[in-house]
Amino acid sequence: MKKITFSLGLIVFMFTNTLCVQAQKDLEDITFGKYRYVHSDIMNEDRQLFIYLPDDYESSQESYPVVFQLYSHFMHNYYLPAIRTVDIMGENGQAPKMIVVGI
Repeated sequence: MKKITFSLGLIVFMFTNTLCVQAQKDLEDITFGKYRYVHSDIMNEDRQLFIYLPDDYESSQESYPVVFQLYSHFMHNYYLPAIRTVDIMGENGQAPKMIVVGI
């Protein structure tokens, strides 16, 4: 009987505490870069480019290497993993911070 009472008390305690959870505070929006269109005279069409800049790009006087990433229209398979890899390696000092241009 003690086990059942303890179990029921534990379930009631867990249930009432889950209902009292407060929402987290909003943070900055997540941004994966900018996009631009360029016209190709050879292909006679507009091509969309995705451009990722390091966080301090606007305020920095540094020159950044550029990584050109193909198949960026497959955003979740190619472009976003490339950005994540470049960002992590740049933050950890494993590589310089880079600009990623998805074509």
